[in-house]
Amino acid sequence: MIIRADTDPTAGYVDYVDGTSSGLFSQSGGSVKLSVDSTSVASGRGRKSVRLTSKASFNHALIVIDVGHMPGNICGVWPAFWTTGPNWPSNGEIDIIEGVNKQSTNKMTMHTNPGCTINGKDCQGNQGCSIDAGPYGANINSAGGAVYALEWTSDGMNIWGWSGNSAPSDATGNSPDPSGWGNPTGSFPSSSSCNVDTFFKNQQIVFDTTFCGPLPHSRTSSYV
Repeated sequence: MIIRADTDPTAGYVDYVDGTSSGLFSQSGGSVKLSVDSTSVASGRGRKSVRLTSKASFNHALIVIDVGHMPGNICGVWPAFWTTGPNWPSNGEIDIIEGVNKQSTNKMTMHTNPGCTINGKDCQGNQGCSIDAGPYGANINSAGGAVYALEWTSDGMNIWGWSGNSAPSDATGNSPDPSGWGNPTGSFPSSSSCNVDTFFKNQQIVFDTTFCGPLPHSRTSSYV
C-alpha cells in the first residue's frame, strides 16, 4: 500500500498527509491503525487524515478486511473501504464499506460508466447502484469489530459483512473459501444488462476517511 499526501479526489474537506511522519498511521501486532487529526482546528484544504492506496491493481479478486474499530455515526464524517479503476468512472468503483453522517447501516455501491444496470438500478456515475445492508460505524464498534469480504469474479460481485465474531473461521485465515459462507450480504450479479468484466477493470484498493464534501451533503436530509 502507498500513503497519498495530496488533495482529495472525492472533493472532501480533508488534507491527506504522510501518515508516518504525522503520527496518523501506525502498525502494531499485525494490526494497522489509521487516524485523523482530532486536536487541531481544521483550515486550508481541511482536516488532516490518511488515505491508503494499493500499489497493485486487480481484475477479479477476493478481498477481506478485519475491522476492529471505525469512525462512528457523526455528521460530516465519510469513511470508506473501496476499490477504483483509472479514469473514474470509466473502469468502475466498488464500495465495500461506506457511510456518511449518522448513517447506521453500510452502503455497498457500484459506480460505472453509462450502460450498466444491476438489480434493476442504474449504476452510472456518482449515484451508482446500492444495497443498504451490513454493520457500520457504531454498530461495528459495539460488537467488537466486523469482517467484510468482497468476491469479484466474471459472475459479479458478492459482499459479506459479519459483526463481532460471527465471520466464518476461514474468512480471515490463509485459505478463505467463499463457497462455504452462505448467502452474501449484498450481491451484484453480472448479466446482459451489465457485464462486470466490461465495466470494472484494473481496480486499486483504497482505505480512507474524509469529511464533508458532496456525498455527505447530498445525504444530509436522510441521515441527520
